Amino acid sequence: MGRGAVIFLATQLAVLTLLAGWFPQAALAQPGVEPGGRSAQALSLRKKAVARVNGRANTVIAAGLPQYLGKARDYDGIFAQLAAAGVKVFLADGQCRQLPEPASLGYEADFYPTAQTISAPGTRKAFAAMKKHGVKLLVPADILYPLGQELPSPAEDPLLRLIKTFGVDAIFGVYAYDEPAKNADFKQMDKKCQAVYRRVKELSAALPVVMVHAPLVDGPAAGDAQYLKRVLQLSRHADIVGFDVYPIPIHVAKLVDPFLSAAPAAARKAAPGVDPVTGLFTDYRTAVAAYCRFLKKNVPGKDYLMVLQTFSYKDQGFDPVLAHLYGDRRPSGEELRTMVKVARKEGVGNIAWWGQGMVGGDPSAARQYWKEVLEASSSLDFPGHAGGK
Repeated sequence: MGRGAVIFLATQLAVLTLLAGWFPQAALAQPGVEPGGRSAQALSLRKKAVARVNGRANTVIAAGLPQYLGKARDYDGIFAQLAAAGVKVFLADGQCRQLPEPASLGYEADFYPTAQTISAPGTRKAFAAMKKHGVKLLVPADILYPLGQELPSPAEDPLLRLIKTFGVDAIFGVYAYDEPAKNADFKQMDKKCQAVYRRVKELSAALPVVMVHAPLVDGPAAGDAQYLKRVLQLSRHADIVGFDVYPIPIHVAKLVDPFLSAAPAAARKAAPGVDPVTGLFTDYRTAVAAYCRFLKKNVPGKDYLMVLQTFSYKDQGFDPVLAHLYGDRRPSGEELRTMVKVARKEGVGNIAWWGQGMVGGDPSAARQYWKEVLEASSSLDFPGHAGGK
C-alpha cells in the first residue's frame, strides 16, 4: 500500500517482501474471465463474490500498527482499541522503516504462519483476540502465493490452511499484489493476478480480493495512459479496487490528475485544485476526490477503497535535512477527518490507513497521533459503525 515502499511481512521461517483520460467501460471484463468469454462457472463465482462484498462494504482497515503497539504485542488490547473505533479489518504490516533499508518489527509472523508455526502461541493469541473483538484479517497474496512461484495445489494452499484452522469468518479477504500495475513484467503479473483470483474463489467464493494501485506522480508523462490502462486491466481480477493517495504535503506528493494526464497541456481546462500547466494537484482534498471519481467512472461493478496517509517522509527514514525539504509532518487530525469525508462523499465505501507502522519516537506523541487516526475512523457514518447513525 506504500508508493515507493517495500512492505515487509515476516514468518518465523523467512521475511518476505510485501508490499487517457477515460477508458471505455466495455474494455473491462469480469474478474477471472478472458475478454469475450464468460463461462457459467465464472459468472456464478462473480455473483457470489459481489454478494459477499456488498455484505462487507463500508469497512475501515488498519494496515499496520504504530511502533509502541507493534512492539508490545498486546493483541487483546490492540483489537479492543481498533474495534471501539470501528476498525474491523487488520492487515499485519510490521514495516517500521523504509530508508535507508526496510525494517520490520516482526509481529506479522503471528498472523501469517507457516504450516510449522500455525499452532504457535503467538498465532493462537492473535487469532483469538481478533475473534473476541470482531476484527477480521486481510491476507496478502505476496505471502500466500509469492511472485515467481507456481501456486500450490488446492489441498496444500496456505489460505485453505488458515480457513481450516481458524474458520473463514476470521478472514476478510485476500490483498492482491501491492501496486501491481507498476510491475515490469506486466503480462506475467496479469496472469498471476487472474490465477490468484480464481484460486481464492475456488477455496471460498465468499472472500473478496482487494487490489490497490499507485496514483500518477511527478507530472504528466508519455506512459501515463498506458499505466492507467494496465490499472483497469488488472482490476478485473479483484472485487474491491482502490488507490493509495498520500497527499500531505501536497507540494511534495506531486500527484497527477488522472483525468488531465492524457490531454495535451494546451487542451487542459482549468480545474479547482489542479495546476492546468503541470496537471499536478494543489489541494489535497481535490486529489482524494479525483481518484475516487476515476474509480467509479472507469472500474464499474466493484466496491471501492481509498488508502490514506498516516505518516510523514521523516517517519519513513529520510535524512533529517531531506525530511525537512520533502515533508516532515504527518496529516493533522483535521486533514485525516477531511480525507475520510471526501472519500465518503464521493461514494467510496472502504477506507484503509497505511504508514502508522513507521510512527515511532516518543511513545506519548505516537499515542496522541494514533488517537487522532482512530478518532477519524470513528467519525465515519457507516451504519452500525462506531460513528454510524
